[in-house]
Amino acid sequence: MPDQRAELDRALALENATERKLAVVAVIDGQMQLIDFRAIVIGGLAVEFWTRGAYATTDIDLYLPHGPAVLQLLGPLGFERRGRHYVLPGSDVFVEAPGPSFAAEREEVYEVTLRSGFVVPLLSPADVLVDRLHQFVAGGHSDVAEQAVALLAAEELDHEHLRVRVREERLRTALEEMERIAGRVEAGETIESWDLHEIARALRAPGVD
Repeated sequence: MPDQRAELDRALALENATERKLAVVAVIDGQMQLIDFRAIVIGGLAVEFWTRGAYATTDIDLYLPHGPAVLQLLGPLGFERRGRHYVLPGSDVFVEAPGPSFAAEREEVYEVTLRSGFVVPLLSPADVLVDRLHQFVAGGHSDVAEQAVALLAAEELDHEHLRVRVREERLRTALEEMERIAGRVEAGETIESWDLHEIARALRAPGVD
């Protein structure tokens, strides 16, 4: 196995911001595999990758195990635990494990080989989109809608898997609304925040799936 500290230094030296963050995850994932876990990219960084940078984030959200073993594995690489986050002093690396420790049974994970040779596991674009649809229904925020619209155009989006997942998650109407929003945006329309909030409010009505 390559020296992980040297691999982390190599990752941090990458010029492209998206690839740099993902390469850092690849190193973290290598450490997690020592305890039979995977560090899977979710959240904003997954959106950033699948949309080719149409959306950018500074945070690295991961499916990551909870407990002292994580710091025991990341500490020797220079990471420090600060509340719910793992930071690497002297860098802009900011890692958070906001939810479960691992992907749900029906979620798909893709292993992606970066140009630099690092291999990183990412939640599939369809499952990232499902998460964004849930967030949109809950709040109707414009940034979430923008991310969902960008994901709908992702080249790697598996539409069959997406249909299955939105049916399971009772998000079929939410997907239809987001596709309409995407069409309006493509036509050059500016969609106001109040409009998005009204759409989300209607999606929260009883019986909507």
